[in-house]
Amino acid sequence: MTESRRRWLLREISVLRSEGIIDPETADRLCARYETPAASVGDTTLMTVFASLGAALIVLGLIVLAAVNWEELARPVRLLLAGIPLVSGYALAFYTVCRREGSAAWREASTIVCMTGFAACAALLSQIYHIPGSAESLALASAVVSLPVLYVLHSQAGTLLYLVALTVWAVLAQTAGNPTFIYWPLFGALLPRLIHSFRHCPYSAATPFLSWLLILALTCGIGISLEKTLPGLWMLVYACFFAVLSLFSRSTFFGTGSDIMKPFAVAGSLGLYVLSFMLTYSWPWHDIGWRHYRLIESGAGIAVLSDYAVLLVFAVLFASLVYRTVRRKDFRFLGDGILAGVIVLCYVSLSAFDNDGVLIAVHLGMNLAILAAALFRILWGFRHGRQGDTRCAVALVCVLVSLRFIFVEGFFEHMVVRGLIFIGVGIAFLSANVLLSRRSTKRSPL
Repeated sequence: MTESRRRWLLREISVLRSEGIIDPETADRLCARYETPAASVGDTTLMTVFASLGAALIVLGLIVLAAVNWEELARPVRLLLAGIPLVSGYALAFYTVCRREGSAAWREASTIVCMTGFAACAALLSQIYHIPGSAESLALASAVVSLPVLYVLHSQAGTLLYLVALTVWAVLAQTAGNPTFIYWPLFGALLPRLIHSFRHCPYSAATPFLSWLLILALTCGIGISLEKTLPGLWMLVYACFFAVLSLFSRSTFFGTGSDIMKPFAVAGSLGLYVLSFMLTYSWPWHDIGWRHYRLIESGAGIAVLSDYAVLLVFAVLFASLVYRTVRRKDFRFLGDGILAGVIVLCYVSLSAFDNDGVLIAVHLGMNLAILAAALFRILWGFRHGRQGDTRCAVALVCVLVSLRFIFVEGFFEHMVVRGLIFIGVGIAFLSANVLLSRRSTKRSPL
């Protein structure tokens, strides 16, 4: 349990005791159960960080020492030095599993030594025997070999290193023109470990870290792994992805607590609005859709199918979460879902009817969709007393107005049209303010 939640629970126990809901003996037992000194939580985290950094620095130091007069050493000696980091890492992991499994510091340090030790050993063996290789293959091999270690030791730092290695491999593979469809099976292999952590320790300090790590990895992985044979497909994938994050947060415990404990809601809404603001300009809409399908080399059909498989997965998740949200009548994030739907509709329309008139309609439609989604959040926040949602939505309207006033393009280039639109929206906001004021006056006591 995090420190903020522990303090909240202790306050609630005190209130329940003062109101007579629970007897003093039960309150004392609960307080004794959860009254862990705050310093112990911080000390544990600090110990884990120090242990991880210390293990990494030791491995790096051994590599630097081994590099001294490396070429002058006999091959058996070099083989021995190359195997030391790997053997030390797995020996430390075995000791941790047997004797120190309950210590987070030992688990983190052991995982780092294992992963860096394998990478160092593989690189040194390649140099000793002059085995052709590349940073791309080393990153992929390091990720694959380290996966079992993550499940055994449940390491947060190891999860970070695994996703970094996987992302580096994908970037290098795309740069070299190689297919990256294997990224998704390797990413999916990590999901059971993350789901297990979320289900068994939903309010632990590691949950926000793992959540943000998962979101950032997916955001980068989608852009890197797409083969881009169908121009503009990234719009649909990212729109469905961010909408899924937003709607998923509302239907799980991830939608409760402070903003740091709501990474899926924050990242989903923020990503969707950033994408929508980008799509209010014309440059992303040029030459998109099946009319501009790009031919690929023979033998890369699986890589192309991976694009559509990713889109299908996120589209199915998006549709199911929208259905669930409507069925539960929980409409807080439904505006995000509608905004994603508008992006899909604009893409399909422009792909089918590629002309200037449709582009103008798409341009106007995206601006209206952002404005409508922001107004929906303002009204929802006012009705349910959520000032945070109201302020965020007002900030979105301010950003939209600023972009249309400063960085003008397409439909809004005409000064008269722009002025009339600003006046009309301003009148609408003033009218809404009058109505809300009258409503508040009627509700206020005499």
